[in-house]
Amino acid sequence: MYTNTIPRFIDHWKPIIEALKKGTLDIQTLNERDRQRVKNYNMPAWIVTMQAMLSWETVIPSDLFCPALILIGSENEEAIIQMMTYEEEINESEIKYEVIEGFTHMQELTEVDIVLLKILAFLHAKQ
Repeated sequence: MYTNTIPRFIDHWKPIIEALKKGTLDIQTLNERDRQRVKNYNMPAWIVTMQAMLSWETVIPSDLFCPALILIGSENEEAIIQMMTYEEEINESEIKYEVIEGFTHMQELTEVDIVLLKILAFLHAKQ
């Protein structure tokens, strides 16, 4: 799914991480988003995780044997493209998906008050 974006992400971060490890990183040379990532995340661990993700098998709708909920932010372009790729198969399965307007991938993971309500509604509907 992310075979195009992960290599670009890794290529972007490798020199930054090298400078960070050497103690030569001038954080002011980074854009705001990258400064926040350096400040708030363990980027070397993220890179290792991303590299591992490249070897993961793709899960397709027919692989799921139970009801599932997929929440996607409208600004998560790659996920939207993947959902459109499998839309017909999803519609014929027990998978429910919802696009959350204005959400990025990060917001899918961090906007707990909104996301959790959608998850709970899905789970209660399945009881």
